[in-house]
Amino acid sequence: MINNDSAIHKASPPTRSLLGLCIAAISLGLAACADISQPGERSANADHGLASSASQLTGMISDGPIDNTFINILSLEGRTYKTIGQNQKGYFSTQLTQAAGEYPLLLTATTNVSLKVIGDPGFTLISAIIAPADKHNINLTPYTTMITKVALNMPNRLNQASMQRAQQIVLKQFNFGLLGSLKEDPINNKINDNNAHIMIKSGEALAEMIRRTQHDLSQAGYNYSNNDVMNALSADLSDGLLDGLSESGQAQPRISAVAHLVAGEVAIEAITNDLRVNEQHITAELDYSISSSFPSSRLRTENAHLTNEMIEQAYLATKTAGEIIPSPHLSIIKSRLRQLTAFTQPERARRELPPSSKGYLNNVITYIASASEQEIKRVNRLSTQNRI
Repeated sequence: MINNDSAIHKASPPTRSLLGLCIAAISLGLAACADISQPGERSANADHGLASSASQLTGMISDGPIDNTFINILSLEGRTYKTIGQNQKGYFSTQLTQAAGEYPLLLTATTNVSLKVIGDPGFTLISAIIAPADKHNINLTPYTTMITKVALNMPNRLNQASMQRAQQIVLKQFNFGLLGSLKEDPINNKINDNNAHIMIKSGEALAEMIRRTQHDLSQAGYNYSNNDVMNALSADLSDGLLDGLSESGQAQPRISAVAHLVAGEVAIEAITNDLRVNEQHITAELDYSISSSFPSSRLRTENAHLTNEMIEQAYLATKTAGEIIPSPHLSIIKSRLRQLTAFTQPERARRELPPSSKGYLNNVITYIASASEQEIKRVNRLSTQNRI
């Protein structure tokens, strides 16, 4: 990740102070966790003079076996109510004592994280609890991070309506295979033996889209961090379109243009179950994450079938790329993608798509990362037009 003052930095996005509070992390797991709040710590509702009632919070940080991760429970203003730990499989549990007036709450993970399998996710994971309840189950994943940040960029910020709208937008624009209960509610529905392979694979694909966008831009001389990319895309999506524009002014057209194409490249890898991180195949590592955290599950990444959204994502990026730099190879890939349907298995997709499919997209991505502002506007316009 490049992030130093001496590097060339072209239009780094301003970051809301609230979003800047989030601290980087990632993981996956099982078992009750220690509450490590300091003895004698005052509840914030005592300072506010509000009545509190205890509720049970459980959840998990999802991406693979991890070490040394803690979850911070914060107010929207950034006040830390509590810090809790989790076990090496990522499950956490604690009691909440916040009063109704202190919701919504943000959950963030701390920086002292060491993924045992894939490495540092490169950006902050966050999630949110919108309203009080007797019990809460909350996931922290790349999806919950983008959904929460999109909602934070909406006029009403965090409420039930903005979170539902943000979820619809994110899962339409950047869905790398989520389906079933996790598509219905990726924040609150539990990750279990039956769906862990879906969340681990699709969540890692979303994370890789962020990292690869940052990398491609840094290769072109643009100094953004992974958090910058996540924040800019979340601001852009707050109006429902990935077009490089946002009411807050925090969207970055170049980031949006590159991310649109990179998302297609990563979607093709997910479709063929050949996801790569740092140019290395990670199918075996993802399957190890599933078996380690969910030993009773017999499902692996190869069992995660295709969804209409991930096929459409790959198709639209390929179409845009072909309109920027016409290529018979991209035309073939586009037509082959149209032969794929939801519930297709990755094995069939590997037979349908040319082996070098992602390479032809990468040529266009490299060009666009350093292209003129006029070309950037063209990509974002095509991205929007093709999706509509």
